[in-house]
Amino acid sequence: MTSSGRSDRSQLFTVKVWAEETQARGREYRGEVTHAITGARCAFRDWDTLHAFLIDAVDQTRNTVSGPTGGSSGGEQ
Repeated sequence: MTSSGRSDRSQLFTVKVWAEETQARGREYRGEVTHAITGARCAFRDWDTLHAFLIDAVDQTRNTVSGPTGGSSGGEQ
């Protein structure tokens, strides 16, 4: 665990967002997110898709990285 105590809770993502003009809908925001730990990627056109990917990636990584003592927040400093 790092001195901040966040190693089992924090994750790193790269998020690219851009606006595109479309004839049907006007301005539309699109993007791509990459999970730095696993390399998993997701393209999105709405914030709900981005949100769902982030939550899923964090949950999966915590379940994989956390062992029998991985969820503990006490003790180590």
